[in-house]
Amino acid sequence: MQSTKGPINSFKIDKALSDKLYQLSQQEGTTLFITLQAVYKAMLYRYSGQSDISIGTSIARREQEQLEGLIGFFVNTLALRDEVSGEQSFKELLQQVRKTTMEAYEHQEVPFEKVVETVIKERDKSRSPLFQVMLVLQNTPEVPELRLGDVQLSSEPYDQTTIKFELTFFVKETANGLQGSVQYCSDLYSPETITSMTAHFTELLKAVVKDPEEKVGKMKMLSAKEQQ
Repeated sequence: MQSTKGPINSFKIDKALSDKLYQLSQQEGTTLFITLQAVYKAMLYRYSGQSDISIGTSIARREQEQLEGLIGFFVNTLALRDEVSGEQSFKELLQQVRKTTMEAYEHQEVPFEKVVETVIKERDKSRSPLFQVMLVLQNTPEVPELRLGDVQLSSEPYDQTTIKFELTFFVKETANGLQGSVQYCSDLYSPETITSMTAHFTELLKAVVKDPEEKVGKMKMLSAKEQQ
């Protein structure tokens, strides 16, 4: 049985690298989320040796103008599946991920539960169907003050001790760059492994902005110390 025990590990992507990722996304006609997703899938491919990579993400489902100001929870989950090859260039992978993501957006109204019912014949209740890893980009603008009548709302920090998936990367846009955090299953990963993984993710981000034509299987992932 898969356990639900899991802490959070944080990491940061500085503003200089973040700006280059925005530039690359603009040049290739993609969004920051699609670029991060392509790098994430490249990392999962390199770690696992598996070419069939499926990840999950959440989507706001507020594409209709009349829903923008409505209070409520409309979020749906999308499964994004791609074949990753070490011989393809990162640019090729990026365009492939873009196609997959845009097609998923077209069908974002389909409830995730209906997809699971159609695709999965036998459920393992201890783990999520269709994917066990997620990538979430949090790009909602910060609200300086939130009030409901006379009531003022504020956020309160808390210790995260449970997880829904084996591995979830959260990336948040800030004025000083991208702030990342990883929720992970502590029965599967040690804190040292996750620290190493976030460092490898950052190295891959540096590699793709430096040379997006490089093959996925050869993109620099290790630090100079690890290479030595």
